[in-house]
Amino acid sequence: MMETFNDAISEDRLVLVDFFATWCQPCKMMHPVLEQLKKELGDKLRILSLQ
Repeated sequence: MMETFNDAISEDRLVLVDFFATWCQPCKMMHPVLEQLKKELGDKLRILSLQ
């Protein structure tokens, strides 16, 4: 079963939605920042990337 957006944001943890485009240089630059954030916050944060 595919998870819906509403299911994802209704969990009891922070959700960060990353609107990403492969041609977008600032989007590419954010990837390491988001990886570090996930590493620091672990299961307290969920990052959703929408392309």
